Amino acid sequence: MAIILSFLVGSYARDIFLYGNRTFPSIKPDYVQPVKQYAAATYSYDQVDNALSRGWITAQEHAHTTALMPPRPAPPEPNPAPEQSMPGDPEPPVVIPPTATEPQADDSSSEEAV
Repeated sequence: MAIILSFLVGSYARDIFLYGNRTFPSIKPDYVQPVKQYAAATYSYDQVDNALSRGWITAQEHAHTTALMPPRPAPPEPNPAPEQSMPGDPEPPVVIPPTATEPQADDSSSEEAV
C-alpha cells in the first residue's frame, strides 16, 4: 500500500474537478479513490456536474463521486403566484383600519379667571 499524501489528493481533485488540467487516468491509481472521496466531501453537486458537462470526468467517474456525496438538497418550493383576477371581476374592497384618535379636551367648558 502506497502512502497517500493529502496535499496531492487536494491538488489532484482541484485539477480534475475545478480546472480540468488533469484526468483520473493521468494520476497514480492509488490516488483515484481518495481524490473522489475528497471531491465528494469538498465540492458541491454543481461543481461535480460542471466537471462532467465540460468533459473533465466521465459519467462513471461522476457517478462514483456523487455516490459518496450526501443526498442532493431538495429544490426550494416555488412561491405561489398571486391569484389573477378575471376581467369583469369586481375589485376586492380596500379595508382601511380606523385611526386611533385621542379624545380632545373641550375648551369651551373650562373658563379661566381673568
